[in-house]
Amino acid sequence: MSQLEEGQAPDGSVRKRAISVKAKLRNAFIGIAAFSLLAAIAGVVSHQTVEIAQKDIINQALPAARHVGELVQEGAAAIDLTAALIAATNEEQVAQQQARIEEIERRMDTQIRALRQIERIGGQVTRFEATLGEVFEVLRQQIALVTQRND
Repeated sequence: MSQLEEGQAPDGSVRKRAISVKAKLRNAFIGIAAFSLLAAIAGVVSHQTVEIAQKDIINQALPAARHVGELVQEGAAAIDLTAALIAATNEEQVAQQQARIEEIERRMDTQIRALRQIERIGGQVTRFEATLGEVFEVLRQQIALVTQRND
């Protein structure tokens, strides 16, 4: 079955002629080139989407994870100081532990301020900050109790 193309004869009548192999190959090449172009466009768009997601991770998630990791380390240090505070038997030891607790609190406040600067999680820090404030208030109460006990 051959493909036919309409043409006009010199006398004005319409006649049908077969499409040449050259025309078929040209049409096939144009079709394949169009699909290749569409695939290239889809690839570029996909690459840009992945690149945006990677930049988001690099700019926000990694710094947040680093700050949270440092907060965890400071929290563990504060917990370790609780035992040392309870074991303190004189005012000098209590004052030393109190100074260490205050230093940990300052470092944690610095990390919290850094977390607030990160766009996507800044609003979620408030609840954590309130809980952390309660923890340090309990530590201050423990300092007062240890001081009373040692007097």
